Amino acid sequence: MNILRSLLRLFLGKRLPITAGELRVPGLAANITIRRDRHGIPMIEAQSEHDAIFAMGFCHAQDRAAQLEVLLRLGRGTICAMVGKKALQVDRISRRIGFFHAAQEQWANLSDANRTIVQSYTDGINVGYAHGLKYRPHEYVLLRTNPTP
Repeated sequence: MNILRSLLRLFLGKRLPITAGELRVPGLAANITIRRDRHGIPMIEAQSEHDAIFAMGFCHAQDRAAQLEVLLRLGRGTICAMVGKKALQVDRISRRIGFFHAAQEQWANLSDANRTIVQSYTDGINVGYAHGLKYRPHEYVLLRTNPTP
């Protein structure tokens, strides 16, 4: 274990996702089962595509909250709001390229089936933030922010 991780645990405590027991969360059509192997990799059993994709978003929110936040903010051109002025140039480039605008245009052109898939994944992420973590991950505490819905 590296020294930074040890210091974070010392000052902030363990901030691990909830991976044992039973959770009741909104947004599922039926019960799902998420098992994790010895490496923490989730294996999802679901009765529908919607529930499986929802569960994948839920697991990603538990395991990769900071990564999801950085990717969201990079795409929207709002990373400097989280990390400060040093990232302003990155935001300007992202906005100039127009990632967020392009995503909005693509959303409008998606089929209903594909929109449903993306919405299921996003709903799973948001429920994962709300119910899959006891505490905010270290990155959010250090940056004094919360996950963006």
